[in-house]
Amino acid sequence: MMELKSRYQMEVRVQTCQIFIGNKHSVWRCQTMAQLGYQAHRLFQGY
Repeated sequence: MMELKSRYQMEVRVQTCQIFIGNKHSVWRCQTMAQLGYQAHRLFQGY
């Protein structure tokens, strides 16, 4: 349940980043940033 919520938040974060930048070329950067944030979040959670 918690895993699903975190993954959903990561997807939303990527989409928000894409909308904010509005540049197709920057999509991979958004995904990388979201992925790093997701991994850091899990580390802090102790998973």
